[in-house]
Amino acid sequence: MSEKFDALMDSWKGMLKFVLEPVHHVFDFLSNAWISAAVVTVVFLLVLGYCVIKYGAEFKQQIRKPRTMVICAMMVTLNIVLGYFNLWLSSYLRVGFGFVTQPVVTMMFGPLAGCVTGVFQDILSYMLNPVGGAYMPTYSMCVGISGMIYGFVLYRRPVTLWRVFLAKLLVIVLSNILLNSIALAPTVGSGFIGILPARILKNLLLLPIQTAVVYAVLKFAQQFQLFKARA
Repeated sequence: MSEKFDALMDSWKGMLKFVLEPVHHVFDFLSNAWISAAVVTVVFLLVLGYCVIKYGAEFKQQIRKPRTMVICAMMVTLNIVLGYFNLWLSSYLRVGFGFVTQPVVTMMFGPLAGCVTGVFQDILSYMLNPVGGAYMPTYSMCVGISGMIYGFVLYRRPVTLWRVFLAKLLVIVLSNILLNSIALAPTVGSGFIGILPARILKNLLLLPIQTAVVYAVLKFAQQFQLFKARA
C-alpha cells in the first residue's frame, strides 16, 4: 500500500515540478544565504513588531504569573519529548506530535507567548539533538512566526473545527511551505522552487491530520478550563 501511495505522490510531485519549472529562475535569488536570511528575518520582525504593539502590555502581565511560566515550561518540555516520537506512514508522510503544544500555549497566553516558547523550544531541541547540520536561526524564526499566526486566529476565541483548520492552513502555507522553504533553499542544490513540490505535498497531506489532533487537544484543554474564550 505504501509503495502505491509513494508512486502516486511521485507523480504529483512531478506534475508540480513541471508547473513550477517556468518560474524557477525568477526565485533563484532566494538560494543566496544572505537574501534568504534577510527575507525570513524581516518577516519575523514585522510580525513580532505588530504583536508587541497589540499584545505587549498584556504579555508583560502574563509572564509575571507563576502559572504562565509553569505551563509554558511544561509545553516546551512536552514538545521536546514528543519530538522523539514519529510515525512513518510512507516515505512522504511522517506524522510527528510536537505540533500540538504551540496551539495550546497561544490559545492560553496569546501570540507573543507562542512565539517565545516556539523559538525557545526550537533552540533547546537542537541543543539536545543537533542533527541535520549547523543551527540556523531562520528555522527558529519560522517557528516563532507559526506561534504568532496561531495566536492571531485562536487566542481567546471559541474552539471550533473550522477555526483550528484556518489556523493550521495559515501556518502550513505561510510558515511551513513558504518561509521554511526560503530558509532551507540555500542549503540544497535544487533551490527554492526545487524543494517546493515535496514540501507542498507533505504539508497538505498533514493538514487534515494535524487539524483533527489540534482540535481534539484544544477541546480537551477547554474541558479543564485552561483558557477562556471570547465570542
